[in-house]
Amino acid sequence: MFEMFEGNSKKAVNTEITATDFKTYWRKEKERTASSVSGLHFSHYKAAAESDRISEIHAIMTHMAFNRGVPLVRWTKG
Repeated sequence: MFEMFEGNSKKAVNTEITATDFKTYWRKEKERTASSVSGLHFSHYKAAAESDRISEIHAIMTHMAFNRGVPLVRWTKG
């Protein structure tokens, strides 16, 4: 089974999250979906995806949390 992973251990994986990535993802999601117990739903993120500045901020925060292995507090609430 592990043969399929052989040779893949040294391949780099691009983990950068850009404002374009943020916009592309959130623009296609359904607006009425609840995303957390915080009460925010997807329309908050869809609205953010319409702003270059807010998309950049969200992308930076997500990228930093992902690459440092420290989740944002809201991610730990379900």
